[in-house]
Amino acid sequence: MNPLKALLKRSMFFALFIAFLVLVLCMRISGVWLHEWAATLFILAVLFHIKSNAWQLGHLLYLKSAYFYYRAFVTSGLVLAFLAVSISGIFISHFVFAWLDLPWGRVMRGLHTAAAEYFLIFVGLHAGLYGSKVQALIKDNLGQAVMRGCVLFSYVVAAYGLSLLFTEDTLNKLIMRDSFAFFDYEAPLIFSVIDTLARLLGAAVLSSLCSSLLLGISAGRGTDKLKA
Repeated sequence: MNPLKALLKRSMFFALFIAFLVLVLCMRISGVWLHEWAATLFILAVLFHIKSNAWQLGHLLYLKSAYFYYRAFVTSGLVLAFLAVSISGIFISHFVFAWLDLPWGRVMRGLHTAAAEYFLIFVGLHAGLYGSKVQALIKDNLGQAVMRGCVLFSYVVAAYGLSLLFTEDTLNKLIMRDSFAFFDYEAPLIFSVIDTLARLLGAAVLSSLCSSLLLGISAGRGTDKLKA
């Protein structure tokens, strides 16, 4: 397959994946009923993704450098957040799993809110692990100028996203002080979508920079050992 066509095909797949993720995470767009059904389908899609990439889980045991420790941390956090948000979501379900009639209260609601926030952050961190690869694909297929433009744009959006992540509201969700997510229903829906995407990109860019730094440190140590 032509490299450019392969890039476009992969980009379309991940664009749909991200759009579905935003639909799940931004409940103001979907409402409770659609949110639950979308989340159920998203869980199945994630399980299929895990099954298709199960061979990479073996890398968690390959702790040869700081980069691999970081990669193991991100992957483990993502899996735990996914399990927490999925299980708590089943407990508090009003439609899809309501027939199970599971007991739940304020704690389970708080866990679901916290897990959803952790999941968003770790999805972004996980995506950032492939930042250099994405840059290389764009550079090879669309040119260096386009790649630099994309990087600059992503940095601007990421700065806004990080400003949303490092807030008292986010902290309250993460430590389960808030049991609900509050929305500004007077603001246009597109603002909720932009904020969600910006937070994802903020975590991704931060993770990409950390990955590049740790890979550079690991490469430097490897060079020093060869010289020695």
